[in-house]
Amino acid sequence: FYDGPVMPSKRKGHTATKLADGRVLLVGGVGPDSAATGVAEQTWQMGAVFDPRTDAFEAQPVVLGGRRAYHTATTLGDGRILLTGGRADGRHLNTTELFNPQTGLSTPGPRLSAGRSNHAAVLIDPSTVGLFAGVGDVGVLNTVEFVSVSTATSIVADTGMVAGRNFANAVLMPGMTGVVLIIGGVAEAVDSPEEGTGIASIEVMMVTSGNYRASSFMCLTHPLSLQQARGGATVVPLSGNVLVAGGINESSQIINRAELVSFSNVNDPCSLVITPTTGAMSTPRVGATAAVMAGGDVLVSGGVNYDAAARRIATIDQAEIFTIPR
Repeated sequence: FYDGPVMPSKRKGHTATKLADGRVLLVGGVGPDSAATGVAEQTWQMGAVFDPRTDAFEAQPVVLGGRRAYHTATTLGDGRILLTGGRADGRHLNTTELFNPQTGLSTPGPRLSAGRSNHAAVLIDPSTVGLFAGVGDVGVLNTVEFVSVSTATSIVADTGMVAGRNFANAVLMPGMTGVVLIIGGVAEAVDSPEEGTGIASIEVMMVTSGNYRASSFMCLTHPLSLQQARGGATVVPLSGNVLVAGGINESSQIINRAELVSFSNVNDPCSLVITPTTGAMSTPRVGATAAVMAGGDVLVSGGVNYDAAARRIATIDQAEIFTIPR
């Protein structure tokens, strides 16, 4: 890792999405740190764009259709970005919106079956996104919902996860068709991951194409786990493996270590292999976001850490970059 540029505004609970031209779009989140400024915490409606060619954030902000934090942002097959759920004004949102990077405009998308925030999202096919776990009006969720932009509908899977997870991560495993990993999370219905205790377990879902309601979970007799419990970790799929960095552990400590998740047998989604990365992040952080840049390196931005001097949790404005092995 090495230090990147300072963001235009401090934020947590935002999303980072790689655009087709290699730039990275940051959307929403909350800030500034009210304890430091005396200003009430606000939910951002604006975003920012990082350009790796200049190693800087662009001066012109991006404005979305509504304010949201702890949402998800997923790039569809046509290049548009689907923003789902999240939280604003103390409410769990059941709304979605579609942002078009070509025009800079945002339009409403399909509504969710119920409000959901702090969830994870995975692109299942060019126009369908799977939403996993999170928290809603009933507390911590173990449900899975598939949002189809092409049909403007959402479908809830019949089978839920073994455990409800707040601030978990989910990825479509590279090299394994239809296999989704749901990684870590926190057990409590807290508003921020640093307020909870981390979960180490991983669940595996096999997505049934064409009949999403029938999708089911695997490896139930062979529980899978990370080396460290992690809630609100930074997770991004790479070539052949998945980077899992930072988060909150089972002792509610914010960590800076990272690990790579892969499988020893591409035909067996239960053959988990965990490898620690060479070196850790310079700053322990939880609730950060990550995006793969042109060339394969990963931009890690935002999140929070414990400020020992001020004796409080503080939002991080220093980005870091994870360099892939070459």
